[in-house]
Amino acid sequence: MWDESSLINLAKELNYLDLMNKLPERIKKIDLSRYLILLKHGGIVTDVDFESFKPIDSLIQGHSAVLAEENADQSINCAWIASIPQHPIWTNVLNEISKRQLKEPNRGVMYITGPRMLTYVSEEWERARWEMTSDQDDGYDIYILRHASRDNRLLYPYHADHMGDKNNREIMSSSCSEENNCAKKYPNSYAMHHFAATWYDHYKIEINL
Repeated sequence: MWDESSLINLAKELNYLDLMNKLPERIKKIDLSRYLILLKHGGIVTDVDFESFKPIDSLIQGHSAVLAEENADQSINCAWIASIPQHPIWTNVLNEISKRQLKEPNRGVMYITGPRMLTYVSEEWERARWEMTSDQDDGYDIYILRHASRDNRLLYPYHADHMGDKNNREIMSSSCSEENNCAKKYPNSYAMHHFAATWYDHYKIEINL
């Protein structure tokens, strides 16, 4: 079980404690922590409002990392990530967070540590991979569940684009959660994100919204 003390120790061990201390808002520190966990230990990190339906072995098998787009804008959410330990993309992510925090420290969480940052780094990673020759392939692939192909429905049957209509939350998320039958409602999905944004109230206070 990760707590604040163990996450601080991990940041110190991996030489990112200074970066963690420079991030003023709690949610940014949480985002940073999930990338540190993936770098050191690998595994799966999820938001607390991600509901699992069934084992994901077949989803992640054969891949070094798995990410998912959350909407038609191809934004990659950090609410669910799977990775092997020491995947080099997490070093790239941490370096990008450091650069953004140094250059524009007052920008919001989405830009500094969240989906906008992760989407950018993932695009740069894929661009570099396309330029590699076959004998340069190091085996560190990233499998992205795309919105256009509907593969992202494996994790996002209720996705960010649905949130434009407030009725969709009740129809697609809240009702099945209350009745404990979301897995039955979405039999082809491995999990779903309920987009509860439990972090947001505290974040609003921190940034004086």
